[in-house]
Order: sequence, then structure tokens, then C-alpha cells
Amino acid sequence: MRLEVNRLRNVAKKYQISKNTLWNKLHGKHERMSGKPRVFTEQEEESFAGHLITLPAFGFPVTSELWKLSSSPDWVNLFLLRRPELSQRFYQNISHSRAATDEETSNHYFDNLQTEVEGVPQANIWNYDETNRVDDPVRSKVITRKGTKYPEKIRNSSKACTFLMVCENAEGWLAPVYVNYTSQKFWSTWTGDGPLNTRYN
Repeated sequence: MRLEVNRLRNVAKKYQISKNTLWNKLHGKHERMSGKPRVFTEQEEESFAGHLITLPAFGFPVTSELWKLSSSPDWVNLFLLRRPELSQRFYQNISHSRAATDEETSNHYFDNLQTEVEGVPQANIWNYDETNRVDDPVRSKVITRKGTKYPEKIRNSSKACTFLMVCENAEGWLAPVYVNYTSQKFWSTWTGDGPLNTRYN
């Protein structure tokens, strides 16, 4: 007993910690977590985390701004610190039709494609892709599973977009890029500094 007290005294002196604090910790008298008590139980927070992971899979992620409407604006950050499986990411908007494409539909498409291109020279097989850059810079962060790179949110409308149309054949030859602005007016300054032979409209 005396030896334990002497060790506690030495440790307390070395690390500048109260002897009573060390004594209570060693004898299990400090069972509660440090800091303010939790608003929700561990089971409730487990349920929250499960929903935050599941909802983005259906295209409806939860934004951190919504959670900040709670009485404690720092609650989201503290909650995420306790949940290493969660993180915040900027989401990407996708349409309902694109979100409805599942694995079976994709497999069916490629099975058909393999049949259709059989015997066709590679130079005659072209892949056309259209992508867009959204003019709306305002995006919210959402809470999702840690490691998710591109969380998506299903929406029926978005801000004006600039469409980039790219076409390449199976031999690797790239056709000139086609840029289409969704605007009633077309300015000559919009046609500069693009890739060689780019077409604008």
C-alpha cells in the first residue's frame, strides 16, 4: 500500500497530475467520459451513423448544415470525431434516370454491345461521351461513409451547364472536342484557349 502511494506521488509530481485523480482512476472511480455528458445514448448515435451511411446509397445524403440546426452548432463535428467510419464530402447531382441504372441493366447493355460489334473494325467503333460543368459553385457537404469519393444527390433540376462532348474510336483516335454553352448569347471570348480544333456552339 505504501509502495503504491509512493509511486502515485512520483507519477503525480513528474506529470503534474493530482494524486487524487490518479488514485480514483486506478480504482475505477472515474467511469464517465470526460467533458459534457452526451445528448444521445450510444445506441442512438449508432442508429444515426447507420442512417448516414445508408441514405447516400439511395441518392439522398444528409447535409451537415441540416444537423447544425440543433441546439449545439458544434455537435456535428464532435459526433464525427467519435465516428471514424464517417466523413464529410461534396456531393454530385445526378438525374433520376441515371440513378435508376443498376448492375443488371449495365450487364445487359454490354452483352448486347459485344454481339453488335463482332467483326466490326476498331476504327469504326466510336464511343461518344457527354459531360458537363455546372455553373453553380454552391454545393453542400454531406455526411457519408468514410472513403466515399463521389457521393451523389438525385435532383430534377440544376443550374446552367456547359456541355463538353468527346468522341473517340477503339483505336484511340480522338475527334475534335465539341463545346455547347447553354446561353442565349454567344461571346467570341468563349472560343479561346481550348484544345486544338475544338468546336463551339
